[in-house]
Amino acid sequence: MDLRTDQVKALISPIVDDLGLELIELVLRDEQEGLTLRVVIYRQEGVNIDLCAQVSREISRLFEVEDPIASAYKLEVSSPGLTRPLTTSRDFMRNRGKKVKIKFAGQQGPLTAVGVVENADDEKVWLTVEGEEQIINLADIHKAKLVIEF
Repeated sequence: MDLRTDQVKALISPIVDDLGLELIELVLRDEQEGLTLRVVIYRQEGVNIDLCAQVSREISRLFEVEDPIASAYKLEVSSPGLTRPLTTSRDFMRNRGKKVKIKFAGQQGPLTAVGVVENADDEKVWLTVEGEEQIINLADIHKAKLVIEF
């Protein structure tokens, strides 16, 4: 994160925390349509459109006073969604007991594991893959996502 993103995160975090939410992702990016501030929030019970709108209103009110982004920008507030990549230990902990697909660097090259998340810490993820425990270093993970089964 850059200095401006850190400043925005410091302003937004209390709003998100006060509503009992977790700030999953904050991205401030120049896009084709102009500058976009993307805020992704999470709550165990789920996030609906009314909650996204409430967070958006509160951020907008605060930014009218604090003005951390000098230029015009578009604010997007959303939930992570089912297809969001898993990138942090918190993502894996939140999805304990669920099936995931992880692409990661192995000693002989790229590998893929599909298994159930058992645990995670700041360095590793523990999976059960076909009845066997497999430990993957977070730093080695290239891509991870939930396996959606219908």
